[in-house]
Amino acid sequence: TVLHTRTTIRLREGAKELLQELNRLHIPLTIVSAGFSHIIEDILECEEVLFDNIRILSNELKFENGVVVGTHPNPPVHSYNKHLTYEMLQEWFDGESHHAITSAGHSQDTIHRRLLVVGDSIGDTKIAENIPNATQLKVGFFKENIWHKREEFEEVYDVILPIHESLHWLTNELRREKFTKRSSPPKEL
Repeated sequence: TVLHTRTTIRLREGAKELLQELNRLHIPLTIVSAGFSHIIEDILECEEVLFDNIRILSNELKFENGVVVGTHPNPPVHSYNKHLTYEMLQEWFDGESHHAITSAGHSQDTIHRRLLVVGDSIGDTKIAENIPNATQLKVGFFKENIWHKREEFEEVYDVILPIHESLHWLTNELRREKFTKRSSPPKEL
């Protein structure tokens, strides 16, 4: 990354611990953002949490001779096309990233995915819309304003939290479920 700025942009409280726990448990994480991937990657690198279990679907600026000539993907990721997440990352969802699921002897057609969708807009709930065989839990961080009314959030999110709530609760839930890292069988004495 070329940005490497120590910026005032910070991860939500508890996000660093959550990303570390997801990595420890080998749980794949997809970040979908209408922002710019180089900024997201830089923040994760600065926080030392840009792990191999993370894929980012976001916008990249394309330059020629120092001038912006386009974006990737085209069209760019925005609030109204997040329903294309599976189409844009199908290889990630169906491939090596989820090898732990597929290695259990299930065909791709019978895999059941459990998805946690976390967002702060109505459009964020569309992220997992077209992912096959998926059970979803949608958690929304809510702040009422002219674009978002609580009733609209209640219609699309399963859980609603205040906009500044931390992510410690999610890390604690992962730990409470007693997920454990796969380990080798004990050696015989």
